[in-house]
Amino acid sequence: MTDGSAPGRGGALAGLRILDFSWSVPGPFASKMLMDLGAEVLAVDIAGRPEIFRSWPPMKDGESCAWREINTGKARTVWDRDDPDDLERLRHEADTADILIEQFRPGAMAGMGLGYEALSARNPALIYCSITGYGQSGPMRQRAGHDNNYLALAGVAAGLTSLGGHPALSALPWADIVGGSLQAVMEIQTALIDRARTGQGAHLDVAMAPFMRRLNVLCRPVAEQLSRDPDYGATMLDGGSFYGYYRTSDGRYLTVGGLEPKFVAGLMDALDRADLTSLALSSEPEDHKAVQKALADIIGAKPFVHWRAFFQGRDLCVEPVLTALEAEDISF
Repeated sequence: MTDGSAPGRGGALAGLRILDFSWSVPGPFASKMLMDLGAEVLAVDIAGRPEIFRSWPPMKDGESCAWREINTGKARTVWDRDDPDDLERLRHEADTADILIEQFRPGAMAGMGLGYEALSARNPALIYCSITGYGQSGPMRQRAGHDNNYLALAGVAAGLTSLGGHPALSALPWADIVGGSLQAVMEIQTALIDRARTGQGAHLDVAMAPFMRRLNVLCRPVAEQLSRDPDYGATMLDGGSFYGYYRTSDGRYLTVGGLEPKFVAGLMDALDRADLTSLALSSEPEDHKAVQKALADIIGAKPFVHWRAFFQGRDLCVEPVLTALEAEDISF
C-alpha cells in the first residue's frame, strides 16, 4: 500500500513518473535529483528486507538524517514478493512509468518477473536504469561490493594516499554518488532526449567501478601511456607541491590551492614571504618540500579564526576547511 503521494512539482521533468526499486545511496539519490527537477517518484520497499540506511545514525524522530535527506517527498509502497497480486500491481505501475531504477544484482529483477525485457514489452517507452558495482555483463557482474571496494578496484583509492601512508576513508561515498547517482542521472537524461526523438526507451547499464576508473583522469593516463603508476603522494595534487591542507595552531585546517603564478606570488606576498615564490614555482621536489614546511610553520603559528579573517578579502585560493554545519552558513 502507498504511504502518500509526492507533491506536484514544476521543472523540466514535470509530469514524468519514476518507479524506484533501489536502496541505500546510489539509486535513491539519483531519483531524488530527478525529483528535484520535477519528476514524481514512487519508491518500492520490499517486505521483510531491512534497509540499513534507514536506521543509519544519527537519527531524528526515529529515522536516519541521511535517509530523510534523499527520500523526503517520495511516495512509497511496500512489495510483498510472495504475493502474486503485488507483483501484478507493480507491473501495472511500470506500464505508466517513464523511468525505472533498480540496483539488484544482474538477473535478479528478471527472476522476479520485473526484468527489462518483460516490462519494455508492455511499455516500450520505459527507460530502465540498472545500477550495480561492476555492470550487467562482465566477469564480476555477480560480485558483492561497497563504495570503498569500487574505489579500490578502480585505481582511485591508491591516489587517496599520502606519501608512505594508507588510503583515506571519506564520509562522502564517492563511487556511490559519482559513479552511481550522478552517472544514472546523466544517462537517464540522455535517454529521455533520445526517447523524445524515437519514442523508444532503453536499458541503461550504470556500473560504478568502471565509471570511477574512467574518471581517474590524472592517474590513469600515466599508467596507460607510460606503463607505470604515478608517484602517489608526490604528484602536484596529493603532496608533491604546496597545494594541500595546513593545520592551524588550534587544530583546524586551511586549504591552500592556487598553483598559477599570479596566485603563488599573491600568497607569498600576503604572508610576507616573497622569497618562497620561486621555490613554489620550481619543478624540484626539494623546493616544494621547503615551501610546505614554511607554510606549515606560518599557518601553524596562529589560530583558525585569524586565518579565516586574514584570507577573507584576498583572492588567493586559500579557504578554511569547514564542518558540514559551518558550511550551511555559506552563500555560494
